[in-house]
Amino acid sequence: FIRKYQEERELSTLFICDIWSNMQFWIWEKTKLDTLLEAFYILGFSSLKNNDKIWAYFFDSNVEFNIHTKKWQSNVWLIIDKILYYTKTNNPSSSDINIVLKELYNKKIKNNLLFIFSDEYENLDEKYFKALAIKNDIVFINIFDDFENNLDNTWIYNLIWKNSSVYIDIKDDKKKKEYIDKRNEKKLLFKKKILNLGWSYLEITNSTNIYQTLYKFFKLRQTIR
Repeated sequence: FIRKYQEERELSTLFICDIWSNMQFWIWEKTKLDTLLEAFYILGFSSLKNNDKIWAYFFDSNVEFNIHTKKWQSNVWLIIDKILYYTKTNNPSSSDINIVLKELYNKKIKNNLLFIFSDEYENLDEKYFKALAIKNDIVFINIFDDFENNLDNTWIYNLIWKNSSVYIDIKDDKKKKEYIDKRNEKKLLFKKKILNLGWSYLEITNSTNIYQTLYKFFKLRQTIR
């Protein structure tokens, strides 16, 4: 379905993957990196089927690794190997998406379909976002664990964020609601910012039917265009 989205445009496909420690968070079955990998399988092999050029960046608080543009399937498997590697590695406890965006801005990249996978929903430098959106199609895919969004779990009683003073008693309905409302507000503001900058936005979680969600997303985008 990527080919239908790109139509006749000559676009390379760039995957930008956030691999900081919080992407290894999970409550049920799979981490956020596992969700990222599942989405990449679909998008990566769709690009491969079209014989598109594929490349990738991996970042946390720095640009950790980049894979240069290539048409053949070796790049897809290399990206998969790197994602699997980071699922088993003690990754840094901070992340800054602006680091990789600044590098791409300085390289003046153009004619790329960018997929950004991250659980970031606050820290953005609009300068790089606006500049990259002018000459590239960009899809920001926010990846969350359902528990982060709704705190819905019967056997967890309290929650303490790493490197933070934030503490939540899951049984305190008032505090729980305050957390959920504030998080939803921040996510909505982030989505609006992404859309206002000329990007596309999609949210997926560990419970999302990713193939169905991506199919509907690109079908809608094709209709709009």
